[in-house]
Amino acid sequence: MNLFFSELTLKNLILSKKFFFEKKFSQEINFFEISACDYFLSLESLSDCELFEFFKKNHTKIFWNVYQSLENFKSIKKGIKITQKIQKFVSKMSRIIICNKIYISEEHVNYIHI
Repeated sequence: MNLFFSELTLKNLILSKKFFFEKKFSQEINFFEISACDYFLSLESLSDCELFEFFKKNHTKIFWNVYQSLENFKSIKKGIKITQKIQKFVSKMSRIIICNKIYISEEHVNYIHI
């Protein structure tokens, strides 16, 4: 678990939501090109109709490219494991912040719910 999160800093995890909206994937996307944060957010967005409508109106292919990458069962299984790891990490960091009353500037908390 430490090895997995060595690449993900708290700041990157928090700002990943903003990054997801700004990032555009190419038409032919490979599962291995999707980062853990993108994968987590794509799983979160599969049931979000409003997000789908947003992408449709703006003629972006983010949603469909991510959706197509999830068609493979192994990819979905791996995505669920990644999601669980990220959720555990975020909840641990939330407890540390709340218990120790660590100050975090507003710009770093904008994209996460504690």
